[in-house]
Formats: sequence, structure tokens, C-alpha cells
Amino acid sequence: MKNKFITLKRGLAAVLAISLALAPLPAAIPEGAAGKTKATDVTLQNPRIVTDDSMEAGQKVTWDCVWFGSYPQAEVIPGGAEYTALDSNQWQDGDVIVSNSVYFALKNASDWDANNNITLNGAKYRRMKKEDATYSDDMYGYYNWSSGEDYHYFKYEPVKWRVLRTDGNYALLLSDVALDDEQYHIEFGDVTWENSTVRSWLNGYGAGSNQQSIDYSRKNFISSAFNASEQAAIVNSFLENADNIEDGTSGGNNTTDKVFLLSESEVWNTDKAKSYGFVKDKYIYDEARRCQSSTYAKARGMFSTYTGNGWWWLRWPGNYLSNAMCVMSDGLVDVYYDSPDLNCGVRPALNLNLSSPNLYTYAGTVCSDGTDTEVGGGTVTTGGGTPPASKQPPSSSKPEEPAVRKGQTVKAGRLRYKVSKVHSDGTGEVILAGAASKKNAKKLTSLKTGDTVKINKKNFKVTAIANNAFKNCKKLKRVVLGKEITSIGAKAFSGCKALKKITIKSAKLKKVGKNAFKGIHAKAVIKAPKAKLKAYKKLLRAGGMGLKARIK
Repeated sequence: MKNKFITLKRGLAAVLAISLALAPLPAAIPEGAAGKTKATDVTLQNPRIVTDDSMEAGQKVTWDCVWFGSYPQAEVIPGGAEYTALDSNQWQDGDVIVSNSVYFALKNASDWDANNNITLNGAKYRRMKKEDATYSDDMYGYYNWSSGEDYHYFKYEPVKWRVLRTDGNYALLLSDVALDDEQYHIEFGDVTWENSTVRSWLNGYGAGSNQQSIDYSRKNFISSAFNASEQAAIVNSFLENADNIEDGTSGGNNTTDKVFLLSESEVWNTDKAKSYGFVKDKYIYDEARRCQSSTYAKARGMFSTYTGNGWWWLRWPGNYLSNAMCVMSDGLVDVYYDSPDLNCGVRPALNLNLSSPNLYTYAGTVCSDGTDTEVGGGTVTTGGGTPPASKQPPSSSKPEEPAVRKGQTVKAGRLRYKVSKVHSDGTGEVILAGAASKKNAKKLTSLKTGDTVKINKKNFKVTAIANNAFKNCKKLKRVVLGKEITSIGAKAFSGCKALKKITIKSAKLKKVGKNAFKGIHAKAVIKAPKAKLKAYKKLLRAGGMGLKARIK
């Protein structure tokens, strides 16, 4: 990653101004033509927004979702092998498919097509090598290619889309996760959305549609993700490519595209952005703007933080025409200082004609607090929408608590946890990921991990501290680690210069990551179980504990 990317900003703007509110659009098809795969009817609603002071954005947003199209997402690996391509913090349940039969069938197959796709037993797959990635790096946050010679295999899976807006028989959709990693433009220089290479790649345009004269008519997003019928159901959307909101950088000519990136004005500053579920302030750590990614996107080169979030492009110029806008991993909106850079993911957006039968199904809901109620399918009816909040009828019953899933991030009090295991009885294990918010992190003076934390009224053991969990919590003075802690991640307490008292109650500690305690108080005192004193001294010294610190 480039220094300017680390120290400055990462931005790019994607856009999708659909002439006021999805206009002009094709003539509506009569209601009732939507495809049906389940018995239950669902009317898609606009995002539901409620005030919630526990969220950094000050609000919680719930979006309806649909399944539409498919794209390479989960990686297929053989059984019995440790998965080392990604750090455990960066992937969620379902990101890897373990199957010896499928893996070796793919490895031994010879009839891969020109785009490295193949269909086996009715399922479609894509293979790629390290050289096929947009970007690769051995440093933390990137997919780890152990070899440049071996193919890795990814299964085409249904794409989940968030409904940002419904309008009669049409819905504006944004992919739930980043699906790929692409450069906004492949060479440094002035560029607008109209002549960028990412626009041509998304829509399968020929060489005459981008500044670099690259032909994307064969290898592109739209023909990979959608069959001919699905492509026909995607609306040709008029996009207003306005100037940069703060700096006035020219947005170039307006365009008409089927697939696009969201615009700057659709993720902050405007009532439209607010209606989609995003806060108006670009400098708020907005959970609604945060984005996970598929394993395939990570393999292609998308950078991910220890929480699994990454940066994603917007269709908008930065403060100069050579820059582009993006949403950062923490939910801020900023400028990416080099549009050819390689680390931002792609979250495609499109307008779907809901009157097209049998092409999409209901996928449940997702919420900005990290929970979801995913379903496999369901009938979608058209013509719906959410009335203004002031006209919402009161809820007659409390909604059922959604099931806890592996990889889910939850908040409890001042702290944030990531679910690492879920047992059949509803209990499980969690990794302590850090403070619940940056505001809490700045104020944190003491920390007790406890042995368990309650999630949905079930006890989850607190078994680990994540990488960077409390890094640079400068006011943190005292830490008590519970009896279930087995590992402490790299740089977990690095830079906590006031941290002087540490009590380790666990007799199960097996791993202390590199520089976990580097930079804490020079004369820190660490209390540990007597039977583990010798072993823990070795672990703690290896984890950056200073020579003047006392371990007793």
C-alpha cells in the first residue's frame, strides 16, 4: 500500500444519479408480474431508520435485500488443510467451502473457458492465480498467495443486494458486500466516470468507451454476473455526473449505464443519501457505509482491516481529476489520492425492473449493527414502500431476536466483540475486538474482559483479544484478562503508554502476538497464575513486554 494511501485518504466516488428519483425509466409493467419462488409474499420497503445512541452514526438502519445474479465469492479448499490465505478476523462463516471432491475435480478439470470459468454438476466456478489479481501483497490486510503457480478456485454464488429505494416496479440496488477489486482507472491522469476503465469493465463496453482504449466486451462484470434475461431486467439508468461537492472538480458528461457506482451525493450531504440510510456528515464513522467483501474480492486485491471492512469506490471526482472518491473502512467518505490505485473494492449498483418474473427472490434483511435475517428466497410484490416515520403504525409485538452467526460483530456496553463460534444450544465464543466506538476508546481507563458476555440472552466465552484491539488507548491504565483467554493478538495493547497493571486470570493462554504489549508503561506489573509464571514470562517478553516490567 502506498504511503499516501496510508497517511492521507483513500477515496473515490461512484455515482448513480438517476434523474431525480430513478427517472427517466421505462414504462411500468403491470403489477403482479414478479417472479415467485415461495408461498409468502414480501413487499420491498425503503430503508428503515431509527435513532440509536449506541451506534457511532447515532442511528440504526435496516434494508430489505434480494438475490439477483451470481458472481464468484466463496473459495473452495480441500479438507484437512489449514486455511492461511486470510487472517481469521477477515473472513466470515460461508466465505470458504471445504470439499475434497469439488476441489480435486476443479484441479483436475481441463475444459476451463477463456475467462477461466467452468460448470461442474450444475454449479459454476472461476479459477485464478496470483498473477490474475489486481493487486497482491504479503503484508497484513491482504490475501496471502502462498504460491504464484497454483490456481485458487471460487464458486459462483447468488449476489445479495440491499434495496436503497423502491419506486413502483423498480428498485435501486447496492451489492451487500464488495464483489471485486478493480482500478478506477488503470493509468494516472485526468479522468471522469464517463471515460474511466471501471465503467467500461462494469458494463462490458468496447475500446471506444474509455480513455485507455481497452476492450471489455469479453471479460467484464455484467456478463459474468447476469445471464441475458437478467441483463434485460436491469434498467438503463440516466446518471448525473455532477461536480465534486466541496472542491468543484468537474464530474464530466452525464451517462446512461446499466451498472454503476454510487455517487458522492448518495452517501453523504443530501436528503437522498439520508433516505438510503447514510448520515449526512462525511466525517461520521457511519456503520451503514461500512463494507465487507467476498473472499474473491480479497483474492483480487481488496485491502481489509482487522474487522474485515474495506474501502470501496464511488463514482465521483476527488479534489483533482486524477483522484477519485471512496468510502473508507470506518465509514468516512474521503478522497483517494490516485485513481489508478489498487486497494479499493467495487460495490456495483443498478436499477432492477421488479416486473421481470423469476429472476430475483427475497433475501431477508441486513442491519447496520451487523445483524441480518437472511432467507433463501421468497415472492416479491411490487408497488410497496415505507410511509414517512410520522405515519408509521405502532408495532404490535416485539420482533424476534435474529440468530447469532459466526463472524457477526456485536456491541455490549463499552466493548465490541466478533463471534468466532456458535454452538447448537445458542452459546458460543467471541473475540474481543476493541472498544465499542472511537469515543469509548479515547476515554477507556480500565478493562475487564470477563469470562463471558451475553448475546441474545446466551453466554459466549471471551476467548481471545483481536489484533490491534486496544492499540494506542493512551488513557488505559489497568487490564484484567478473564479465565477463558487463549490468545492475545498482535499489537493488541501496543502504544498504551499508561498501562501499568495487568492481571491475567487465564491458565489457558497459548499465544501472544508480535508487539502485543510494545510501548506500555516501562514499569508495568503483570500478575499471572503461579503454575504458568515461567511459560507466561516467555510469551509476554516475546510479545514486546519491556525488560523493566515485572511479571509475578
